[in-house]
Amino acid sequence: MSETEERKVSKMWIPFWVDKWLFGSTRIELAPDERSVWLDLLAIASKNDGYIRANATTPYPESQLAGLLVIEVELLKRTIEKCIKYNKISLTKEGTYFVDNWDKYQLSKRHQRRLKNKIKENKIKDNSIEEYRRVKESSQTATVSSKAAIKEFFAYYCSALKSKGWIKRDLQLNHTRRRVIEQRLKDGYTLADLKACVDAFVADDWDRRGEFIELSYVIGLVRGVNMADKWLNKGEKPKKPRNPLAEA
Repeated sequence: MSETEERKVSKMWIPFWVDKWLFGSTRIELAPDERSVWLDLLAIASKNDGYIRANATTPYPESQLAGLLVIEVELLKRTIEKCIKYNKISLTKEGTYFVDNWDKYQLSKRHQRRLKNKIKENKIKDNSIEEYRRVKESSQTATVSSKAAIKEFFAYYCSALKSKGWIKRDLQLNHTRRRVIEQRLKDGYTLADLKACVDAFVADDWDRRGEFIELSYVIGLVRGVNMADKWLNKGEKPKKPRNPLAEA
């Protein structure tokens, strides 16, 4: 890869998934000082599409890499050894390092698409976290708390079901339903996205739709199918679920 090509794949920032960092395996596998080095290695890898190297065929000397990170060589070696042990990085045939599962440290295609559209609409510079934050804030008239968003969406969902005559009174916002909504919001779906799922769901012309009104069929995961994406995709409707009572 040429120097020009390397500059093209260099990133100004990478997503930092809070839950994975706080509750994932890294906190168990690496000591506190090693975790800080691991973040530094991710930052270096983001400059070269997952590779940690001086160039395509030349690895960093340990002393140079340790100097770049302002740490002792012993700490660098210890961290790299553990990262290889726990399949976080691998050694290439050229003697350089590559971050395993590098694609998991990128934004999902859905988030990339949203960011690209915002950048195009607002003529902002790509990969700028500050610009992205400004666009995100300007696109929302107010910040809605997670709890308020959950309640607002569930009320909207119940109202839609009642309008179809599928229920006579509001369902209970129990723990399971709350977790489904909360997870969808964490996954990056907006309140408007979830409401659009409800609109598409109640507009479906399947004559047995009213038999399958549980929230999971609207925005959840059913047998590995992301129902939220299915309902948001106007050109493709979800497969009609089996009625277990009819098969009994």
